[in-house]
Amino acid sequence: MKRVLLVSYYFPPMLAVGGLRALYFARYLSEFGYAPIILTSETEETIQAEALQQLPACCEIRRVANWYRWRQDVSIEAVMVAAQLARDPGFDLVFGTAPTWSSIKTAAIIAMVFRRPLVVDIRDPWTCGTAWFRRNMYWQASNRLWELYSLRRAKRIIYVDQRQTEMMQQRLSAASAKKMLTITHGYDPVPDAPERHGPTDMFLLLHSGNLYEECRPPKLLFSALALACRNPEFAAQSRLLLFGNVCQYKDLVRQCGVEKQVLFSGCLSFQDSIHAMQGADMLVLYQVHREAALQPTSKIYEYLSTRRPILGIIASDGAAADLLRATGTCRVAGNSDLQTIAEGFLAAWRDWRAGSLETHTLDLTRYNRRNLTAALARQFDEILSDTTSARHGG
Repeated sequence: MKRVLLVSYYFPPMLAVGGLRALYFARYLSEFGYAPIILTSETEETIQAEALQQLPACCEIRRVANWYRWRQDVSIEAVMVAAQLARDPGFDLVFGTAPTWSSIKTAAIIAMVFRRPLVVDIRDPWTCGTAWFRRNMYWQASNRLWELYSLRRAKRIIYVDQRQTEMMQQRLSAASAKKMLTITHGYDPVPDAPERHGPTDMFLLLHSGNLYEECRPPKLLFSALALACRNPEFAAQSRLLLFGNVCQYKDLVRQCGVEKQVLFSGCLSFQDSIHAMQGADMLVLYQVHREAALQPTSKIYEYLSTRRPILGIIASDGAAADLLRATGTCRVAGNSDLQTIAEGFLAAWRDWRAGSLETHTLDLTRYNRRNLTAALARQFDEILSDTTSARHGG
């Protein structure tokens, strides 16, 4: 079995959605002939510890001390650990997955030092889009240079949406464009075991995940809900349940006057959160950053896997909106202003009251994480085959 060094700052039991993609690749790669060696940061978090039980016995995890997320540069400590791994047990290929960009930078240096093929899982565009932080001119220039270096060195460059891939093929050189491909986010099938985390006689909407000022501003969401609550029947019959690190917004909820309508829950394990989604009347997909139209959140695939109706408070012309419309049962409300979002809440409530909410039957086979990992393994096969041929002059 070949070995792949998977470099990812985030990895369970760390509670970060950024580690789930690395987790499911590591979970399934052995089925396609690759034993993963995970190079990741140390963590004291434990809430996602059960996720580690999904990994195969051949998977090795090496955690690096002093790998600081805020530095966003190459982790010298990780390179030193990679030097040990290069000797024993050895690895055939380096796979770096963002976020953070430190993961990609570190993977690129490891691949260069130990002369291994490099695959970079950029996910969302590096120097544009919602993942691009413009701290200062030095930061911008440095990261643009790192992007050019990493993409030139890589044998494959992976994005999570075809629109992203096509956009980047136009922005970068023809040589880099030929190496780009799309492997979307996905889902793991979870048994249907719905758990209701709210009143059974009310319209229960559920939003899973954190809220961020940049792309999911909490005040906009709560203010729109308050506007919808001017309809007294909606206010009396509807509840919005929030999962994740969101309890700090209780004061803001009171300021917006929707403390009766908003229910808070802490963080749940991945499987428990899916069961909670299965028990809700409708799921809320919330994203207002304009450039996120090219970057569908990974949450959408988990939402779709539950078959529950979805209210999309998202750009109406984006990739996520196209996917929701394809179900025939999910509603795209738009996100242009308070009134638009409030109307989305009210329309969804009217559907619930009329008994017209339906589950969808969209074929999700292509988004199954085992199938996505198979696509990644095929790329590894091609790269290593080409490398072997080049060594033997083939």
